[in-house]
Amino acid sequence: MSNLVDQITFLANGLVEGILDAVRSASLSDVLAEDVRHGLSDAPRKLDGALVRRLPAQREGRLHRRSPADLEKVVGLVVNALGKAKEGLRSEQLQAALSLSKKEIAGPLALALSEKKIVKRGQKRATTYFVATRKKVVKKVAVKPVKNVKAKAKPSKVALKASKKPYSAKH
Repeated sequence: MSNLVDQITFLANGLVEGILDAVRSASLSDVLAEDVRHGLSDAPRKLDGALVRRLPAQREGRLHRRSPADLEKVVGLVVNALGKAKEGLRSEQLQAALSLSKKEIAGPLALALSEKKIVKRGQKRATTYFVATRKKVVKKVAVKPVKNVKAKAKPSKVALKASKKPYSAKH
């Protein structure tokens, strides 16, 4: 067993020495230009003769604050996407259609719902969004049936006086 451990240690040391020799022999600009984790760099590259800069990976966490114009633009994109889908779309489908993350689409969905540009049906993950229709909604009001009663004529003042009994002190 110790022979195996010795052999693995010898090979590992040789690998480390080989990597260090390669790094030492490379120029400083080559070392700084390469991202060791991904093999990518932020340095501009030429692609088909044009200088192209790679975008940094999307970071997790909070989004930057968006202006009302940016939010309205995304709301417009959401309404357009929902207008093309008669059966409606779930949030995940909207994210895929618009290439937005869950965090980027939550605010515009809430804004569109509050402005009544879209409606939703369902709960939680089964929520489906639709474009709001502009049909006039007629409220149904319960109407009580009217009894067929003949209207009585008002009694005259003379009849009222006659019907009143005089006050008697006999109690």
